[in-house]
This record gives sequence, C-alpha cells and structure tokens, in this order.
Amino acid sequence: MPLKRKIDAAAVAARMTLAVATNTGNVPADYKSMVLIEPTSVCNLACPLCPTGTKTLERENKFIDMDVFDRILEVTAPVAEGYIINLFGEPTFHPRFSDILAKTSRLPTWLSTNLSYGEEAVREMAHWPHLRVICSVDTLDPEKYSEYRVGGNYDTVMRNLEILSKGQCQVYPQFLVSGDAEDEAAYVAFAKRFDIPVANVLLKAKFQSFRLDETDKPVSGVCHSCYTGIYFNCDGYLVPCCNNVRRELYIHHISEINSIDDIYRGERVRNIRRELVRNKNRFKSCGRCPGLGFWDTKFVEYLQCARSLLPGGGAKRESPQNIAF
Repeated sequence: MPLKRKIDAAAVAARMTLAVATNTGNVPADYKSMVLIEPTSVCNLACPLCPTGTKTLERENKFIDMDVFDRILEVTAPVAEGYIINLFGEPTFHPRFSDILAKTSRLPTWLSTNLSYGEEAVREMAHWPHLRVICSVDTLDPEKYSEYRVGGNYDTVMRNLEILSKGQCQVYPQFLVSGDAEDEAAYVAFAKRFDIPVANVLLKAKFQSFRLDETDKPVSGVCHSCYTGIYFNCDGYLVPCCNNVRRELYIHHISEINSIDDIYRGERVRNIRRELVRNKNRFKSCGRCPGLGFWDTKFVEYLQCARSLLPGGGAKRESPQNIAF
C-alpha cells in the first residue's frame, strides 16, 4: 500500500476512534464500511438459534426486491469497502442470486451458506473470484450435524464444499466448537483434505441457548455496531446491527435515504448510536445481546493494521481462526 494511503487510513481510524470515544453519533464522512444486505429471510433449515428456523422473526419471510437492492448499492457506493449478503435466510435461494453476485462483483463480497441444497447455486458461487463463502460445516462428526442444522444433510454439504474448493471463490469452512479442548489438528487435516488454506478455517464458540428474543433479564454491555457497519434487512430498512432487531430499531427505509450522509450523520441514526452506547437495554431488541464493543473489535483491528506496517508484522496465519459467535 502506498505511504499516502496508509497515512489516510490512519487518519480515518483516528477520527473514528475519537467519534466513538466522545459518542458524537456521527461517522466520519470518509470512513469505509462493510455493507450488509439481506437478500432473503427464507431458509430450508430449522436451526434452533436462528429466528427464521424457530419462526420468531417478526417480519415476513421474503426475498429482497431488486429495485431495493439496487438502491442500497447506489446510496452506499461512495463508502462501501465490501458487501455481506446474508442475515436470517439462505442467500442462494434468492431467485436472482446470480444477478446479486454480478452486481456486487466490483468489491469483495462475503456470504454465509448452509450448503445443504442442490449443486446449481454452488457452481454459480464457484466461478466468482470476488466471493468469500463462509460454509457452515459446524462439526467434523456427521452424526452430530443435524443437532444444529435441523433438516440439513452432511453428505450434501461435503459434496458442495468439494465443488466450491475447486472454484475461483475463496472458501471458509466454519465450525462450532466447545471450549479449548478441541483438537486443532483435526481442523488442519480437514482443510488440507479440501486444499483450503488452514487460515480460512473458522472456529466459533458454540452456544447452547443464545437467542436474541426479548427478555425481562437484560445482560449488561454497550454496543458500537451502528458506528462501524451499515446493515439493511430484506424489507429495505436500515438497522443498527446484524441481529434480530424489532421495529423500534428500524431507522429509515432505503426509499427515505437520499445519500450516505443520511446514514452517517442523519438525526435519527445519530440518536440511536448515542443511545446504544449509553444504554443498549433501552431497546427490547438488545436485552439478550452483550453488544458489540468498538474497543475489543474495530480498535483491535486498527492496532493490528498498525503492527502490520512494522518489519515482520504482516505474517500470515498458519492456523485456524478463533472468532466469537
């Protein structure tokens, strides 16, 4: 990266850190963000921790209208550093999934998929080099797969993972793990079996009862998610995070948003950012969620980027990545 770009990135990071520290509610105008767009809330599985699988999603299960999708891309284009195209549904089920991949192809695009379906969508994903596919394998034991992926088929997942691993997209097998007793060597062997970089293996902490339903016993915490990301559900509403928020946290419909300034500095979104940092539990949607903390997520990322500029600081990982659920 040229020196000027490094300096500019550091300056943006400093401005964002100051905005969060003082809780202004504003996002710096030149801050580059990942843009999450939910293509659908329709899924073929009934996973016990997902509001779609448990039928606790308060909104209609639907596919995003492509006019809405296009408008989100248009408004966020000046600041998008990449896209995330999933939330509470299986993104490959959208009837215009191939169009969605084509429309996001100018930037790195992430999606998470259960891979428990036919080959057509898998082969579509495989030929897109901009695509980063998180594959919900969940377990190395086929007998345990259906405990979480209710309605899924492990053999189908393995077949589709094989197809993806031979394609142009980047593949990230994801596993749910319990504590430190897990044997990393087994996941390394799994990656080598499919010729996937070991560093692409994602190990997530497995929770038995974590759901974001409303609760009378809210957990403490603050949330900076609305500062660091842009999130739209398939109804076209800007929301503060990627969790199952209710209408109290629907900020604006994309039809009411004229520019990125409305997202970064609009009055309602500023007020919600400030309130989530002061007391996230003012909102019933947030009671069970511990909140996303800037200081142990985005700020840590800034520090890691700074270290990577030092001699020997940019070495690539050669082991699976442990990440929060």
